[in-house]
Amino acid sequence: MSVDSDLAVMAMIEHGAGFSVLPKLATEPLPAKLERIALPIETNRDIWLCGRSDVWDTAAGKAFRRCVVSDVTAKLKADTLDL
Repeated sequence: MSVDSDLAVMAMIEHGAGFSVLPKLATEPLPAKLERIALPIETNRDIWLCGRSDVWDTAAGKAFRRCVVSDVTAKLKADTLDL
């Protein structure tokens, strides 16, 4: 599936359709049910992992979030080294 609207992506997340990595500006204003977490890597712009806060409060949500942050961080660091 491909979605070319940040608002559509956030609406899908808000209705339980997972998580997304988005630039910070795309998450403003952030819907009340969503939460964003900065990814700890240097990029040309800030990117954030967005998802429902009620899902992230579960053990599975926390584990998933740790895995995504770790994997995305590793991938982006590896891509930076390839430049």
